[in-house]
Amino acid sequence: MYTIFDPHFLRLSGETEEYLDLIVKYGMGGVGVDSNILDDEPRALELAKKVWDRGLKWSVMFTPVDFYAPDVDDTRFAEGLEVFKRRCDVAEKMKVGLSYNHVWSSNADRAYDENFEWHINRLKQVQQVCEDHGIFYGLEFLGPREVLYRYKNPFIHTIAGVVALSEAAGGKAGFIFDTYHWSCEGARTDDLYYAATHIDKMCGFHVNDGVFGRTLPFQRDMERAMPMTTGVIDAATPYMLFEKAGFSGPVICEPLYPTIDLFQSYTKEQCVQEFAKAYERLKK
Repeated sequence: MYTIFDPHFLRLSGETEEYLDLIVKYGMGGVGVDSNILDDEPRALELAKKVWDRGLKWSVMFTPVDFYAPDVDDTRFAEGLEVFKRRCDVAEKMKVGLSYNHVWSSNADRAYDENFEWHINRLKQVQQVCEDHGIFYGLEFLGPREVLYRYKNPFIHTIAGVVALSEAAGGKAGFIFDTYHWSCEGARTDDLYYAATHIDKMCGFHVNDGVFGRTLPFQRDMERAMPMTTGVIDAATPYMLFEKAGFSGPVICEPLYPTIDLFQSYTKEQCVQEFAKAYERLKK
């Protein structure tokens, strides 16, 4: 597996090029995909050459809209899919080979069976775009209770669930393993060892920690810390297990708020260095 630094995910200033030499200096293997650059093909290919020349790889590409969000109606879905097609065409030329989307774990309007069929319909269209461009597409489940109980109808919230959805839609999609969502869902050993024994289906691995002072049932979806800093989540165990299993995809350090705010006061080099330290902490 290879480790990722993504300046745009952290809302950092500067262009991707400004971070490439620092990423190499601190021993990481890849960089995030800036969604905005996918709308400018000449600029995207210019950046891609700089990434290739340094022996770096790409992270997992975001989709232009949240394809499975309850408030994304059919019109917005169709418009987003057209943008995704154009971006995937550029991404293929850049040798970006991965993309993903999360699946919401509750719904206000559709009961489970109806919602499952609704997701299958959309998933088939999204994964076809990815297949047409040689991109491996993955699904991520959401674990926090805040999301699971937000609406009256519960939905998929395990790896087994997103894999079942993928199989029902033709079995072409894989999954993302996120230590935060996995831990908030109860750190299920069946999900952990399913991932380890089906490593070919895993298209990305998110590592993070919970917010200090809150037990797992009370963690908030958009609040996360750097891995192995607060002691809420053991991200090292999945990391070592997946490394032993031969996972070859990207490992993505994914802190959210208030951690992202803290990074705004760091220099570019300090930001990259903090990520490198985080990845080292996982090698227990």
